[in-house]
Amino acid sequence: MPINSYFYDSVSNDRPYSGSDFAKAFGVITQTGVIASDIDESLGFDLPNFTTIAPGKAVVEGHFIESTENVTLTVPAGSYAGMIVLRVDIVDQRTATIAVRTDQIPQKDESIWEMPLYNVTVTSGAITAMTSDLRVQGGAVAKLPGNAVTWSADPNGIYLNVGLYGGVNKPIKLFLTAAQPGASATEHRAWIQIDNF
Repeated sequence: MPINSYFYDSVSNDRPYSGSDFAKAFGVITQTGVIASDIDESLGFDLPNFTTIAPGKAVVEGHFIESTENVTLTVPAGSYAGMIVLRVDIVDQRTATIAVRTDQIPQKDESIWEMPLYNVTVTSGAITAMTSDLRVQGGAVAKLPGNAVTWSADPNGIYLNVGLYGGVNKPIKLFLTAAQPGASATEHRAWIQIDNF
């Protein structure tokens, strides 16, 4: 049958839905990332000690993850540019863990999906610096035709599409930029200037 639909009450166990069925459905209405009203705290790094990750919630490819306590990091031996990831083992362990990679290339396939949290510097088996905060905000995604809220790249920085004004040819863009964005006859632009300190 070319049409799939979910979910229905089971009659004599004729609807045995799998975890991948639920993840597929939730993946349509959620996006991978940290769920938080305060993203700086959710799954936050213990600075300047570099030893633990704070509690938090996230969605990874349709899988809901909740960390309820501080997670003490296990750091592989050696010196390297590493990455802290939220790892979802979909097939074997069927669990989520926070792990330290010895490289900065997260695994993303049908068995394991790793969501990057931080790039770190590891020296002699100890994290000595956090070089990048890679967390993105995830969770529910509003499907709003014509007024979709999305982030886009721009030569001057990044901007948020916040809606339309005066018809489809006049989008409103809120910029985070180091310089005033250029003007356009079909766009209305506002910006927050970010100065270098």
